[in-house]
Amino acid sequence: MPALALCRYRLTTILLTSAIHQAGLSGHAHVEEINFWAQLRTEKPHFAILTDEYLDNLALVSTIRSYSPNTQVILCVLPDALPPGQLLPLLNAADVDSICTIHELADCLRSLMTGGFFLSSLLTTYSAYNTRESLLGWHDLTPCERRVLQKLVEGQTGPQIADALCISPKTVNNHKAKIALKLNVGGGPGSLIKFVLLNRDRLLTLFG
Repeated sequence: MPALALCRYRLTTILLTSAIHQAGLSGHAHVEEINFWAQLRTEKPHFAILTDEYLDNLALVSTIRSYSPNTQVILCVLPDALPPGQLLPLLNAADVDSICTIHELADCLRSLMTGGFFLSSLLTTYSAYNTRESLLGWHDLTPCERRVLQKLVEGQTGPQIADALCISPKTVNNHKAKIALKLNVGGGPGSLIKFVLLNRDRLLTLFG
């Protein structure tokens, strides 16, 4: 299972590549963007890791997804990042699948490999964390399931979600079934939509 990383300094590539291998994955980190994009197009890796140095260019995330829709994007925060008060608003604007520090990267990758959700120490002090804890099953949702749920909250239909996320309508339906199961939503067809409508404000808070 391959993973690729992009950073701006060669010394950081050593730390990122080490974490990738510690997690049992193949792949390495790049400094040259041209090599990163070439390998991304060819290999369609399971994970793409960007360091917080790219918070000034978050369009990279959508570009990664356009080249490789099934790749999960991880934002890795380096030790010399901004103070938490300045960093959290930027992280909140990043449309990534997971966030971690560089020291947490191997654990984050292991968790995502098994379909789990990784909660970084960066987020445990975030004001919305206690609200997130209150929704049963929230932490069991995978990044893909969260993206589908967010689109439902935004009022999009199944075909619209499929088009927006570059997946098939059948995959959307599979995600919806798993979301309903994990959030303990029963009642047959339409029950998830009803749940979303009844809990829309709460879900909007969870999605920031």
